[in-house]
Amino acid sequence: MARRTSVQMVDFYQEQVKKAESNIKKAKERLEKAKERLDIAKGKVEIVVQLQEAQKEYKELREKIRSGDNPKVIKLKQKEKEVL
Repeated sequence: MARRTSVQMVDFYQEQVKKAESNIKKAKERLEKAKERLDIAKGKVEIVVQLQEAQKEYKELREKIRSGDNPKVIKLKQKEKEVL
């Protein structure tokens, strides 16, 4: 096995440090991109949650109208009974 001189060792380790720094920089860039995608995903989840809540409220309102719990419907039914 060939021995390395001190200068060669220093050069070798400097190259290793440069590679490590480059990898750290790339990892930070990937982290930032992942954070951006996470923020987008959180926004989409919030929209889905709001949509589900709106659909639930709409369904409940339709059920109230059908069952006659709506005050306007109750008044109309009372007027119909009075007329009949």
